[in-house]
Amino acid sequence: MIHLKEIVEVPRPRADAFAYVADFTTTMEWDPGISHAEQLSPEGPGLDCRYEVTAVFNGNERRLTYVTEVYEPPERVVFRGGDRRFESVDTITFETMENGTRIIYAADFRMKGLLAVLEPMLRNRFQKVARKGASGLAAALEGIRVERAV
Repeated sequence: MIHLKEIVEVPRPRADAFAYVADFTTTMEWDPGISHAEQLSPEGPGLDCRYEVTAVFNGNERRLTYVTEVYEPPERVVFRGGDRRFESVDTITFETMENGTRIIYAADFRMKGLLAVLEPMLRNRFQKVARKGASGLAAALEGIRVERAV
């Protein structure tokens, strides 16, 4: 399993930051690795809301389905997604700061089947993707990427 963690601080109220990130369709606005995102559920965002996302990794497009597993406004949202070769659990928490919100974005990636042996070799690529995504999120909410922890 590949575990990544990025932290950004944004000058937005926690409820606003949560509402933006909890709508998983916004990933195509801030994550350069996502070329398309749409909500499949008739209502949402919220618990059990389903999304289809097109991710670009190593020049290849992959269609992924995500479901909101935890929805606790304005504190935490968890998305589980993937396809037959890949699984991701994205846990995003929100903390109030004096001048805005700290967003802690943690993701666990697991390759399935024969791809599992490639995880150690893919770690650096996933780290680069996570850094770009965190920087994009900070820019979208006019904040800064604070730190990266692997």
